[in-house]
Amino acid sequence: MRIQIFGLTFETPRVHLHLRDPWRSTALEHRIFDNLRKSGKLRVDEDVDGQHVIVDDVKNWKPALQAVIRTLKAWQEEASPVNGEERLWCFVVEGNVTSNGYDIHGQPATIQVFVRLGLVRGGGPVDIDKGDEIDLDGFSIQIEQSPEG
Repeated sequence: MRIQIFGLTFETPRVHLHLRDPWRSTALEHRIFDNLRKSGKLRVDEDVDGQHVIVDDVKNWKPALQAVIRTLKAWQEEASPVNGEERLWCFVVEGNVTSNGYDIHGQPATIQVFVRLGLVRGGGPVDIDKGDEIDLDGFSIQIEQSPEG
């Protein structure tokens, strides 16, 4: 299936959305998966390692991505401007691959997408260097390598 994310196009057999270690994940990460569950088009599976959604149909990709983005935008809008709080978020895309198209463990390479939060508190001009950055390590989107390579 051909998916688009952040202006990039990928040819992939499936996309995995993971919530690892639910007992250590933040409330925001749980909220993302609650909204994925409520979308009605996606099946959230639970096991001992966490929760996951496997998207293998392009028709389900857009609702999955929209559920994630809507959750993050809602969290951002919950900031209190009265207290000078500003919330920011972005996606961090990473991957490692050898020249043969495999990761360091010999598995087919994948692209990992993580969420990074930014919290800026206080009045005055926004200086992102004075804010806090938090990586949501419990939630990720994994884009698998296409069988064609």
